[in-house]
Amino acid sequence: MVYNSIIRKVSIIILGCAVIGCSPLKKLSILTDMEPDQRQYFKNTMLYGYEKKTAIKVNVFDYKNADSLEDYLKRYSGRVNLVEVPLEKSDVLARKGFFKPLDSFLTSEELRFFNDNFLLGSFGMVSNRPTLIPRSFETPVLVYSKSKVAEALKMWTANKEIISQNLKDYNGFGLPDGYKLESDPSSWDMYDLAVIGFLWMKDDNGGSRIAHVSRKSTELFSFVEGGVYRCGGDSLAVMECRGDAVYDFFHWESVLSRSGVYNQNMWDKGWGREELMDAYVKGDIYCMILPLGDCFRLHGTGHAERKGMLSNPDDLGLALLPQGCSVELDNNGNVIRRGGRGVATRSTWWAIPYNASNALVSYRLAKYLSDTPQHAAEVSRFGKIPVRKEFVDTMETLIKDVWTKKGLEVSLLQVVHNAEHIISDRVYSPMYINFYIDLWYGMIVAQDWAQQNGAIPERGYIQTIIEQRYQPGLFK
Repeated sequence: MVYNSIIRKVSIIILGCAVIGCSPLKKLSILTDMEPDQRQYFKNTMLYGYEKKTAIKVNVFDYKNADSLEDYLKRYSGRVNLVEVPLEKSDVLARKGFFKPLDSFLTSEELRFFNDNFLLGSFGMVSNRPTLIPRSFETPVLVYSKSKVAEALKMWTANKEIISQNLKDYNGFGLPDGYKLESDPSSWDMYDLAVIGFLWMKDDNGGSRIAHVSRKSTELFSFVEGGVYRCGGDSLAVMECRGDAVYDFFHWESVLSRSGVYNQNMWDKGWGREELMDAYVKGDIYCMILPLGDCFRLHGTGHAERKGMLSNPDDLGLALLPQGCSVELDNNGNVIRRGGRGVATRSTWWAIPYNASNALVSYRLAKYLSDTPQHAAEVSRFGKIPVRKEFVDTMETLIKDVWTKKGLEVSLLQVVHNAEHIISDRVYSPMYINFYIDLWYGMIVAQDWAQQNGAIPERGYIQTIIEQRYQPGLFK
């Protein structure tokens, strides 16, 4: 009788757990790679709500860098329930069996929800099985001073002819036939960027007001990669350092450097993203390319984590990246080659280790973190691009701040333009990264873009130097 009574009670408990979805877990451990302020908000606010709702304690551990992730997964095997992983590292780890496919444990209803509601979920497939859960997307955008662009537009008509003469030195023609400076920076191409730069050089505080990351790092490589994509290239062009897109990109870099449109402090002082933002705050530059998260850091979001760096944050404008094109024009003044605006979208994903103690609970934590209330708060604070469709569909009412809403709209549209390179899972070895850093410094900083060093850049010379001096190094 006693035994039967115990069996009945245990059966009731098991049945109750099945109905209400309770879990024997009392603790979860997740492995992340976040900036300190984001980690603090994630742990103290986002996870606090989850812990209060589920009575499950979540411990957060950091890994040092993406290259060390495999060692962490081996070292803490069986003790990690959820891991944040950059897409470029995910495929090799998944194929080694570190991650559990979602369709091996999700209910049919939850799998349907995942497929219907997460953006770009298909890019988290491994061996044709859904494995990764979107965590965040990142794309660079064009950053500019609204007031300085407005001032340049007022100067345009009076300076059109002299700028055309300036450009004739570089392309043998001048402004493209029928050229008109676009008032909306999201409509700019590389000629518009050059014209704006020339106009800023001619104002009362004339100077070189455009810059990009130039520190010898993966950031410079990513800029070069994106520039090649925008000039019409693809990952094969980058891997082989070959083709019109590569030569057109370095031709533009040479022209913008030689003409003084680029601020030379960017290579003299090795500017990274932090230095770019500082230069913008000081008024040394008016235009640059930054990831959306840095734009939010620069502007501020009204939250303690992002107080902003500007005295007049509403002057900060965001736009799509300039369309790539050739410097060269045909005999009628038409641009010979046009590219696009797309670059690689960077992304991080949640993955569930194959031996996680309860994969379903791990998935539900990842889902909870992207549910609208939590997701909206994190997106609006840190400039993360949304990963859930219902958030995008209701963003108009969810996000009240006008600047924040505009920033998210621009970044989402940039991701659309990134279509061909929508998610970057390409793993470039340090050899490739160092190769392009050496090429950029060897050509742009050393001014080796013409037969006579420092003279007007010659597209044919640039192509020859790349093919004869640099390309052989890739195929040794």
